[in-house]
Amino acid sequence: MRLDTMFSLWHIVLMNKSELKNAMSALGLSSATLAKLLDVTPRAVSMWLTGERSVPGPAEAYINLFSKLPASQRELEIQKSEVDKLTMKDGLYQLEFDGRNGSGYGVLIFENGRIYGSDVGNGKWDGTYTLNPITKHADLEIRVEMPAGEESVLGPAQRFSWNVDVKATMDPTKDVGVINAQTNLGPATAKYKFMRSLPE
Repeated sequence: MRLDTMFSLWHIVLMNKSELKNAMSALGLSSATLAKLLDVTPRAVSMWLTGERSVPGPAEAYINLFSKLPASQRELEIQKSEVDKLTMKDGLYQLEFDGRNGSGYGVLIFENGRIYGSDVGNGKWDGTYTLNPITKHADLEIRVEMPAGEESVLGPAQRFSWNVDVKATMDPTKDVGVINAQTNLGPATAKYKFMRSLPE
């Protein structure tokens, strides 16, 4: 059989727009979600649904495989595709923060899931961030190590070094914003501003 005939026969059996619509409906998939799962643009899915373009074979194969997964596994795949598309603007951030014992400022560096920095009270900041597929925010967990004799916005100076454990969230899509944090010494707020990207 000639190659062009084989291609023509293969092309005929591809999923058509009605089959795609039915599959998406049965699986509860929106165009945007399918685009994320397949790592294509929403425009590509739209063109398949209107029949402007044929559904590619790999896309059809993925949809068929996806439909055979248990519902819980499908949900995990959707969440994973959301996380894969979320990004954090790694770089240097300026912080201005307030707590029950006053205010202060410092700098934080976000780099590949890690956070580190310092503040004017000589606090050393170390922690991590993860991107949450449900909230679309970055979840921060930071430990601030305060040296002996230095005050924190959350408490007076101590004769020994001490730690503040911080949990907070921030919107990774914004260069300027407010973080509401919970700590082991009470709540605190911080204004953040993206200053620059990390050097290559």
